[in-house]
Amino acid sequence: MIFAVIPFEPSPVLQEKIRELEVPTYDAEAPGVYFVSFKGTTRKLAEALGYNEDDEETGMVIPVSNYFGFASQNLWEWLEAYRNGD
Repeated sequence: MIFAVIPFEPSPVLQEKIRELEVPTYDAEAPGVYFVSFKGTTRKLAEALGYNEDDEETGMVIPVSNYFGFASQNLWEWLEAYRNGD
């Protein structure tokens, strides 16, 4: 499944935490939003990125099931390629 990771504040460690997951990631819109293909739950991804009570990171992880808008062709192709968690 694809998730949008939206940090509420600039995070010097978020991009490294995402890289450590070793999952497909679209980060051309970073640091405002990252798109991550992850085979776990929303909560598991959020916790892996430090979005929990015990960490100081603030942000949201949102599952992306439908989408519409105007963006680069690269983003649309990435979303199509990874929407089923491949």
